[in-house]
Amino acid sequence: MEINLESFSVECTECDMDEDADDYSSLEKFARKHVEHTGHNIRWVQGSAVPEVSVSESTDYRLRCETCNESWSFDSRHEAEEFQSDHAEYTDHETVDEIETEESWTAHCGDCRTMQEFATQSEANEWRDDHRTEDHRTGIRTVFGTIREQQPESAQADPTLVETGQSKSQRDRIKNIRELISKLENECDDGAPVPFIVIEAEMVGMTQSKAQTELEKLKQKGEVYEPRSGFVRTT
Repeated sequence: MEINLESFSVECTECDMDEDADDYSSLEKFARKHVEHTGHNIRWVQGSAVPEVSVSESTDYRLRCETCNESWSFDSRHEAEEFQSDHAEYTDHETVDEIETEESWTAHCGDCRTMQEFATQSEANEWRDDHRTEDHRTGIRTVFGTIREQQPESAQADPTLVETGQSKSQRDRIKNIRELISKLENECDDGAPVPFIVIEAEMVGMTQSKAQTELEKLKQKGEVYEPRSGFVRTT
């Protein structure tokens, strides 16, 4: 499995701040410092945190012939005028009135290839701003070779919590995080990248914040270590 460290970006779940960077070390430092200074929770994503959405203007030039009861649309005024002249010359009809113009705006998302056309620029800009907040990163392929949708963790009480002081779900989370690190630590020279670990954990049903918490517990227990900031290995 290939891990592209330049494919990561980070977003804050509490203050709507997001960041892309040309290199992973700068991005990891930004994420770490943002948490230190704000205490907020962050979320790692693959791909741009803000999808690229462009808004472009286009103009249609329209003619109508009452005799034919037909109308035509052209991309330029020159094409419309040329057709208007030919139509008058080669038929006994004349197109009515002046060439009409109709402006429209098209919003296009470069991430998901969605395109929408609008009558006004304000409508296009509103769609662009709303679309930028959508999540384009569902269906990420996991290390287990399947594509899984994110599922919320169960909030049900676990009877083993009373007996051991640690619920079965907590033990499973720690075990799963350690297994993820073992699977990923040899994919990069410095070990398993933290964002990839938490993204993978999210894809199998654990929230990223919980995955980060369990990862910190493993570091405190000495079961994993950081050979370099933003990377971990098992001991």
